[in-house]
Order: sequence, then structure tokens, then C-alpha cells
Amino acid sequence: MNRAARVGSSVLVAVLVIGLVVVCRTPFFTGAPLVHGAGLQRIVLYDVPYVPTHENTIEEMLRICEVSPHDIVYDLGCGDGRIVITAAKKFGARGVGIDIDPVRIAESRTNAAREGVEDKVRFVQQDLFQADFRQATVVTIYLLSGINLKLRPMLFEQLRPGTRLASHDFSMGEWEPDGVRHLGSDTIYYWIVPANASGTWKWKDPKSGQEWVLRITQQFQAVKGSITQGRMRLPISEARLSGDVLSFKVERPGKDDLYFQAKVSGHNLAGTINTGEGKGQAEVAWAATRDPATVVPLESTQEREENKNKRI
Repeated sequence: MNRAARVGSSVLVAVLVIGLVVVCRTPFFTGAPLVHGAGLQRIVLYDVPYVPTHENTIEEMLRICEVSPHDIVYDLGCGDGRIVITAAKKFGARGVGIDIDPVRIAESRTNAAREGVEDKVRFVQQDLFQADFRQATVVTIYLLSGINLKLRPMLFEQLRPGTRLASHDFSMGEWEPDGVRHLGSDTIYYWIVPANASGTWKWKDPKSGQEWVLRITQQFQAVKGSITQGRMRLPISEARLSGDVLSFKVERPGKDDLYFQAKVSGHNLAGTINTGEGKGQAEVAWAATRDPATVVPLESTQEREENKNKRI
């Protein structure tokens, strides 16, 4: 890993580019000779320089994402393919690497063949901002902060709730990580892509026929809100949104607390409400529908424009 986006300029320079990056290196998996030779080369400069990720950091990124043989791992800016190759070889997953640099793509395919996983991974030469990664269950990146912010709207648009995301060293701005892990000088940020649960949800009590109204505001995976039943309006607490699973608590004066859990699926919520403790505990099913007009995008149009204009 890693290289990202679009071509900036090209120059003829020596192997060592002072102040930028050493772009010639020995392939990651073996001590084989340089794939692309040495000496003077025509080096294309991109928005993100190629800087390899250490093997132990790669494995930790995949572990924190709980990668398994059921996963499809996409590495955006895959460099020499080491992350998806490791995901396939050591975790049994399938993988797709995307990179704009044809040299890195050729090297990735060579490395995959050398490691015997060419049937489980593929590599695509493409600008990641033009990429389709909807099939991913896990996404890994090692870009820059500005690139991450530009990429963020695409992640929300394309990735299904529950998709795991790991970033080496660079965060996602206001989108707080679900976890942070330090490994030597490396930092790994981890997120679970949240469903959009914002808006006004309504349902009727099956016994009394009385309408309940749940109003939720959301900033990425952080949610808060209130429930109204008749004339009583109560705040929700201990709210948590993990992927497409929403849970929260409602404290009722003089009555048992209510514990809600539900799966968000489009404009529908379906789950259970638990009350009481011990032998007095009861569980009932509940389902609610949302007014589509009340949904607020996870990232506003203004935020998207601001992120587009931010410097890398």
C-alpha cells in the first residue's frame, strides 16, 4: 500500500528524489531483484506518494477488521498489492486492489502470482475517485488526511452499513473512529460504516393503539434523540449505532426503563423492547417506519463542498 488519485506531473529524475520519496524498492514478499530495474527512471508524481506499510501493521489492520474467508477486502491505493495479498494468503479472504499507477498494478499481479493467490485477488488500474467498491465488506487505505476527506462521501454512498474500514496513520476528520490502535510508530484507525437512522420514526402500541414517535439526530455513528408517547416526551440515553444495529434506553419516571434494539433497513426499524429485570423482565417485538422527508444525509452538501476544496 499505497498510492491514490490523479496524475499531477511527470519528471525525469534519479532513483532517490530528494524531499519526496524513494520509489524503487525490493518487492515486499521476497528478496527478489527490483521488478522495474534501477538507475534513471521516469517517475510520475501522484496526489499520494508510494510508502509501503509494514507487514505487522498490515496484519493488525486486517485483524482489527476481523477479516475472514467470507470477506472481500478492497485496498484503495494498493501500491504493490501487499494488503489484499496478505488478506488472501493469511486470512482466506478475497481481495481487490485499486491503484492509478500501472507500474504498481503490474508489480501487484507479479507478487500475487509469486504468493500463489492470483485466483483470489485482482488488481485494477484506476483513479480511486472513479472506482466502484460497493462489493467490499472491508476497506483499507493509507492515503493522506485531505484525500480521506474527499473520499469520505464516496464511502457513505457506496459502502453498506456494517462494512469495516481501516486507515493507516490518517483519520477521517470529524468522523470519529470506533477504535484506535497504536503499533510502534504506526496508528491504525478503525470504523464501522453506520446506517443512516436520522429522522422521525413512528409506530403504534399494539395494546393501547397509542402512537409513539422517535426523533433521531445523527452525526456519523453518534446518535441522540427523544421518544414521545402521548403528552410525555423523554430523551433517549446510552444510544449506540453499530453498522445497521441501533440500540438505546428510555428512562420512564416511576416505571421500568425500556431498552430498545432494532435493525435499520431503509425506512424501517425492526427489533425488540425489553423491560424490567430478572423474573419480571419482558420482551416485545416492535417495528417503526420513517418519514423519508425527515432523513438528513450523513454528510451535508456544504460539508462535501468544503472537503473538496480542502488542501491535501
